[in-house]
Amino acid sequence: MKKHLKVGALALPLVLAVNLNATDLKPFDPKYDPLFEEFNRLHQEMERVFEKFNSRFFEDTSFIAPSMDFKKSGDHYIIKVDLPGVDKSNIKTEVKEGVLRIDASTQREEKKEGDKYYHHERFVGSYHRVLTLPKDADADKLKTEYKDGVLTITIPVKK
Repeated sequence: MKKHLKVGALALPLVLAVNLNATDLKPFDPKYDPLFEEFNRLHQEMERVFEKFNSRFFEDTSFIAPSMDFKKSGDHYIIKVDLPGVDKSNIKTEVKEGVLRIDASTQREEKKEGDKYYHHERFVGSYHRVLTLPKDADADKLKTEYKDGVLTITIPVKK
C-alpha cells in the first residue's frame, strides 16, 4: 500500500503539468466574464443612484442650518448666527414657549441679458434654526441686530 501512495503522489504533479500547458491558457478578458459583467452592471447602477441623490441633495436646501454661537455673558445670553447674503427684511425671529426660531432666506440675483455664469455656488434658499432657550432667559426683552451678515440676538437673564 505504501508503494501505491508514492506512485499516486508522484503522478499528480505530472498530470497537473500536462493539463496546465501554457499554450492552452487564454488571457483574461473581462468583457466575456459573466461575473465581471454583473459587477459592471452593479457599478453603473450605483453611479445612477448617487447621481440622483446628489442632484436632489443639492437642489433641496431646506435642510441647511446656519452656523451659530450661543453663550452667556454676564446677565445676558448672546446668540450670533451667520446669515451671509441675507437682506435684513428676509430675517424673522420668533419665540414660542421657550423655543427660539430663526428663519431667513436669500434669492438668486436676477440674470441680465448677456450674463454668462461660469460657476455658481453661492447659497440661495432658506435658512432655519430652532433652539430651546434656558428657563431663565427673558425672551420678552429679546433684541436683534443684523450687521455684515451676522445676526446678533441678545436676551437678558431673568432676575
